[in-house]
Amino acid sequence: PDALKLTGTSQWQTLESYRLRKGRCFREGNITMAGSKQTIEIELNDDQVTFMRLMKDDYNIASESKVFRIVMDYLQSNRDVHDTVFGETRCLRCD
Repeated sequence: PDALKLTGTSQWQTLESYRLRKGRCFREGNITMAGSKQTIEIELNDDQVTFMRLMKDDYNIASESKVFRIVMDYLQSNRDVHDTVFGETRCLRCD
């Protein structure tokens, strides 16, 4: 698997229900979208890296890190999908 180091600078993007206030982006309810970030290293399979890069290019997203943060923000904001996402065992590469 490829190891992908996720780093990146904030790029403001217009998203539904998000708004800019004094140079910072907030979601309704004062959940800060932008801010300090930590660098982590994760391992991804080749097809996962390819998918991430395709989404980056298709949606004109600034970096692979931002793609990952978008997915994380979605999961944090939509608790109703947690069982579907995390409760099921998936193996796209298993025989």
